[in-house]
Amino acid sequence: MEIHPPHAIRSTKDFLLQLLTITIGILIALTLDGVLEWTHHHQLVHEAEANLITEVRENQAEISKGMPELRTSEQQLKQMVALVHQLQQNRASAVNNVTFNWTLDELHATSWNTASATGAIAYMDYTEVKRYTRVYDLQQQFMTVQNKAFDSVMLVYGLTTLLQKDMKRVSDSELAQAERVLGLALANAGAVESVESALNEEYTKLLQRAQAR
Repeated sequence: MEIHPPHAIRSTKDFLLQLLTITIGILIALTLDGVLEWTHHHQLVHEAEANLITEVRENQAEISKGMPELRTSEQQLKQMVALVHQLQQNRASAVNNVTFNWTLDELHATSWNTASATGAIAYMDYTEVKRYTRVYDLQQQFMTVQNKAFDSVMLVYGLTTLLQKDMKRVSDSELAQAERVLGLALANAGAVESVESALNEEYTKLLQRAQAR
């Protein structure tokens, strides 16, 4: 940038006046630049928070739909455990059609990752960043627990072949293994339910705060 005096300097007064004019011009330019930068950051934060709230609301809707389905899956597992116990006592017990379903909740963190990548988080209020961090960390924990539970659930699906056999030909060790598989799946389902409930509460608190602002 080149700065030229408006006219020839003829006196000390002219010099000081032109120096003052140039200084004021530079300060105005810097102020405008700062205002533009602040406006850009403010808009970046506003868009990021709007996207985060939308994502959190959609994630809560997903787990709200999945919570009753998880309760149903837990009840089905308990019924299967009771059936195995019954067969251990009496192989002649009737084996009805066994129904078992498991649904995975699909939660997203795209808006959170985007806010991090664009630097929007750096300009957000520190307290708000802590709240979002707590929610998304818990969400990641939920996804980890859910994936672990899914691994054990796949073993449960394998038991359908066992229950289709003639129970008189099923060994004690096979029933004991089935009991272990079902017990593990039931324990993991309980862990999913616990974290899911905590996550739902965090979602609710964050959304209520956002609505009150």
